[in-house]
Amino acid sequence: MMDLAAITNLLARTPIALQGHPALLAYLPPEIEVVPTLQALLARLDEPHQQHPTPLVTFDRDPQGRHRIPLVTCATDPYTAALNAVIATRYDTLAAHTLQQSELGNEIVKLAQAYDVVVLLLIDGLAYRDVLTWPDQLGEAAKLAPCLATNPTITRICFPQIIGNPPIAARLFDLGFTTRVGFSYWARADNELTDQLFATIRDVRRCKDMKEVLTELGQMLSPLRHERVFVQIVRTGLDSSAHHMRELPPLDALRQQLLTGVKAVMGLLRQIKRHALMVVTSDHGILWAHEFTPQVIGHATGSARYAPWREGGSQQGQGLRAEVDGELYVALPYPLLRRKLRSDEAGLHGGVSFQESITPFLTVEVLP
Repeated sequence: MMDLAAITNLLARTPIALQGHPALLAYLPPEIEVVPTLQALLARLDEPHQQHPTPLVTFDRDPQGRHRIPLVTCATDPYTAALNAVIATRYDTLAAHTLQQSELGNEIVKLAQAYDVVVLLLIDGLAYRDVLTWPDQLGEAAKLAPCLATNPTITRICFPQIIGNPPIAARLFDLGFTTRVGFSYWARADNELTDQLFATIRDVRRCKDMKEVLTELGQMLSPLRHERVFVQIVRTGLDSSAHHMRELPPLDALRQQLLTGVKAVMGLLRQIKRHALMVVTSDHGILWAHEFTPQVIGHATGSARYAPWREGGSQQGQGLRAEVDGELYVALPYPLLRRKLRSDEAGLHGGVSFQESITPFLTVEVLP
């Protein structure tokens, strides 16, 4: 077992076979070349008269030929707050080895084929770190993976990336999920984003809170015994507690409230005795003002963490560029801000950090 510093030193002397998460590459020297298979790496070493100044690593677990290079195990978790030290310079490496929001639609459609009922719960403002204990509390059928949120980390960009085009609901219809129902706090006619997220779902019900969602969901699911059903729910998470708040909200209580809602949906799925899958994910996490020391590099009047490219001003050189639907943005990495925080900003998002950018992809199987 080696730490990252020891692995860096070893790579300066020899190629290695690394057992660890590929996202660890974001913490290792950028000149490292990843060779897809052990046999390809050995072939490189056996080339006559060739020098290999570039460090070589493979994640291949083929036992053949392992005796020729060191096998190194690293148990370091790449998805911690330590990511903030490298995310500004190694964002592309992280993105290459992390599940991304634009890939979630494919993941959900692939998983859905084995189930009768699929429930997608989209939470506005929830980080990967917020739900680390949820699988233990939900049981063996729960699996959690980190997901890289789209840059910039704002709702109107991230949620549509998850839904995709064609939308998940349309793709599941083609798999036989002909009954599709949506639940939202906002009406499609009054909210452009809601209309976009629920495109192709005719039955979208506006509910004032999660309690009402659960009541209507139970009534809707109860008579359905044979249809394949897709349910899409959008609800608030920690986002509303981050804005216009002078005091730090009770985060533990709010997380527990969200977990209670997940358990309640699972309870409804058990009652109908169908083979069901529940997927929980979010648009972005929250970088809370109390947990970092900001470095202010501008005097912006808008968002502290991102701007359309044309409004980025002097921050363009220090921000991370992204293009979404033809619009260019510049988002600041941790701990940079475009302006001083207001007294009522308990938390913020829109930039690039472990807290904002690493979101949960939680799947829970509910057996009949």
